[in-house]
Amino acid sequence: MKTLTVNERTAMLAIRHTSNYLIGGWYNSMLDGYEEDIPDTIESAKQIVYEEAMEYAPKEIRFAGTRFCKSRIDRIFESDSDVKEIFKSL
Repeated sequence: MKTLTVNERTAMLAIRHTSNYLIGGWYNSMLDGYEEDIPDTIESAKQIVYEEAMEYAPKEIRFAGTRFCKSRIDRIFESDSDVKEIFKSL
């Protein structure tokens, strides 16, 4: 297993917090019947998480690399049961 750099750990935390916030909001929108507030596809949702994390996270996230960040987002989306429920309903 690869040891993470400080930048990668910072990026991982920023991505986790950003995805929790956004996925939670989309889940609430789904429960409340506001499907228009949910991205159309999982891929567009992943892109939104990536862009939000890059915009609001500490600058160190940029040094972790795009490939690292996007692979973390993919892992989160694959393992999150809320994501499966949100996009199953669309």
